[in-house]
Amino acid sequence: MTPTERDQRLVEINALIVGTTQSLDALRSIGTLHGSWRGAHEAACMLLLGLTGTGKTLTVLEHARRHPASDGDGDMRRPVLIVTVPARCTLRSLAGAILIELGDILPGRGSEAELTARVRHHLRRQGVELLVLDEFQHLINKRDARIVHEAADWVKGLLSANLCPILLVGQISAKRIIETNGQLERRVQTICCFRPYDWRIDDDRLEFRAVLDAIDARLGFPERSDLGRTDTALRIHHFSRGLLGQAMRLVRKASEIALAEDRPRLTRSVLAEAVDRLRLAPGTDALNPFRIPEIDAADPAPMDSELHDLAADEARHPSRRRLRAGVHGA
Repeated sequence: MTPTERDQRLVEINALIVGTTQSLDALRSIGTLHGSWRGAHEAACMLLLGLTGTGKTLTVLEHARRHPASDGDGDMRRPVLIVTVPARCTLRSLAGAILIELGDILPGRGSEAELTARVRHHLRRQGVELLVLDEFQHLINKRDARIVHEAADWVKGLLSANLCPILLVGQISAKRIIETNGQLERRVQTICCFRPYDWRIDDDRLEFRAVLDAIDARLGFPERSDLGRTDTALRIHHFSRGLLGQAMRLVRKASEIALAEDRPRLTRSVLAEAVDRLRLAPGTDALNPFRIPEIDAADPAPMDSELHDLAADEARHPSRRRLRAGVHGA
């Protein structure tokens, strides 16, 4: 394999996505929210929460892919606008971030009232049907844990203007922003929680293995790597703590190593080396799940108990727990 071919394979592996129950449920909810703006008296809001690596952002990107922007006759149309809320957020920086994504040439110029007016003008003119505010937890100041209430009130004002529904995406802490703003909380029609896979829960274990099987089938190596086999999947789960983003990070690094060494599959030794390379602080062999003869199930990555219960309750539909390809897994 030439270096160019190897690089192309890595690009394909890095872009690999697999559908999960949680991502598909979230996509349905996002689709419902997106469609709710037509004829509604007031714009609705949805909260999409989860730990980093559970797949929130990729799910949003998949929805946006299904509703692409277009530039016809010089008029830009953006059915879905995704904006990353800036760190140390203020009302001005949030409005500026939205204006940047809307193509405004002077996103930081003007008073707060002028910025707000331009945001509303562009949202209407460009036909935005769904505004996505990612990293919504940035409305909480990290230094003193205070909520930037003026920015939260400003978001509520956008909803009151009935411009378009808004999807708020963030980590678990973002829920506190909603809970402390009664009018904003009233607009939230749906809270969707992504939770890490728990190896001790049968449905979670089966789907985690099925996701790894689907990934394995699409890696393109001459031989299958048996990633979904119980022992291998357990070790991947131990490393990732049930977070698909972390599992995919491991698979990508292992694929990079295997391609460089012209291996026909991802062996246990390759996966072990990948873990070593991904560790920020290299530890003993005992810390590497692929270098231990026997291993027990690890607890999933921790999340807020209330949200864990909510997410678990949403997951108690065995008939829906089927793997479907083509949405995501990173």
